[in-house]
Amino acid sequence: MVERRHTSQRQWVLDTLQSEGHLSALDIYNRVRVQHPDISVATVYRNLGILTESGQVQIVGNSNQKEIYDARTDSHAHFICRTCGQIFDLEGFGPADAVKIQQLSGHRVTEQRLTLYGMCRDCCEMQAKENIIQ
Repeated sequence: MVERRHTSQRQWVLDTLQSEGHLSALDIYNRVRVQHPDISVATVYRNLGILTESGQVQIVGNSNQKEIYDARTDSHAHFICRTCGQIFDLEGFGPADAVKIQQLSGHRVTEQRLTLYGMCRDCCEMQAKENIIQ
């Protein structure tokens, strides 16, 4: 891997993602440009690529046809609502699952990602209310 200098633009992207959670590249761009209007979309994408390659950021999946990035890189699962697009961190899934799979299969697990898709609690409640009204 090529050693890259840490730029202020890269730090703006990382800080935004760390403070706001699961965001697309365009979401990050729109937030960063409020404070730094000279930043370009290409700069955000380039820095997300570098941050992903270096392991500081991970792609957690797609929501509304956009890749979603997460600065939280510890082992945890995600739930993506197919109705509203919101993404939730799920606790309780982690390294123990990988160890169990490794022991049972003989495979060497070096990374795990679990993304569940469905309808979030809020959307389920809203749908239930709509069904009652109809």
